Amino acid sequence: MTVAEIKVMANGLVLTRIIRDRDGWIANWYFRKVEDQWVITEPTLKESGSPQTFEKGNYTYKTYPIAEDVNSEYIALMESARVHVQKDLGKSPEGKVKISVFPAAAMSPYATGDPSGWYISPNPNGTDDIYILAPTTYFFGFSDPQTGWKPDIETLMARELARIAYARNFGNPGQGVDWFVEGLAEYVSGIDQIPDIKEAIQNNTLIPILDESEKQVDLAHFANVENGPLAYGLAESLVAFIVENYGGMDAFWALARSYDKTQDMKKAIQETLGVSYEEFDQTWRTWLQEEYINRG
Repeated sequence: MTVAEIKVMANGLVLTRIIRDRDGWIANWYFRKVEDQWVITEPTLKESGSPQTFEKGNYTYKTYPIAEDVNSEYIALMESARVHVQKDLGKSPEGKVKISVFPAAAMSPYATGDPSGWYISPNPNGTDDIYILAPTTYFFGFSDPQTGWKPDIETLMARELARIAYARNFGNPGQGVDWFVEGLAEYVSGIDQIPDIKEAIQNNTLIPILDESEKQVDLAHFANVENGPLAYGLAESLVAFIVENYGGMDAFWALARSYDKTQDMKKAIQETLGVSYEEFDQTWRTWLQEEYINRG
């Protein structure tokens, strides 16, 4: 990696632009000097400043002064993400949504290493929370220098709005099957997990849709799966496969709701898609080969 630029901040912080040599992608990370060595760091709560809140429509934004130069961008990005969700699903969250942009992962009460997440209130009229790590956090990672970090933030916002819409606008169907909600959120946001899928196809290590053993290592139970990116990518592929081959989003919602009724994936597939689970599974695998390998 190469240090391309530094910006001296208050409290001994230095914001550094890093270029990844192999592809030219860029990260913006904070460093501070500790015992004569510069180490990657995060601003503390005190260094970030007192949180600021402002409202736009039914959205409330929580940000911090240390990221003041990018705070104004988030309203436009969220509106673009909302329009995206509205276009794909026909609906977008209309209730109260709070978007918190944290300049440090340690500030987020939900942070697990993912640059974004959500919490939906159990109260029907409660506020739903989206948290997003600022593009200067280590977990946010690298961005394409041609497009910058804004498309990544918009994509993350679209994913979290889709999750809220899934529960609030569509009644949270298919509970107990992770690939329904996670696959839909990935499908709407367009997050790219293609390399993981290609590798799994070539190595014959696809995660099954349904594992009927006691281990339940399948796309219904993400907690049992070791390769998270692959699980999310395959979940998205299932949604795309159903939408393209079985009648659009209506087929997806019908399957999720049928599962609610039957609590049996095989019965739900037969009832709504008109094929056996075995045929559905094999056709999906063939479609994966065509989409991700044969077409390059």
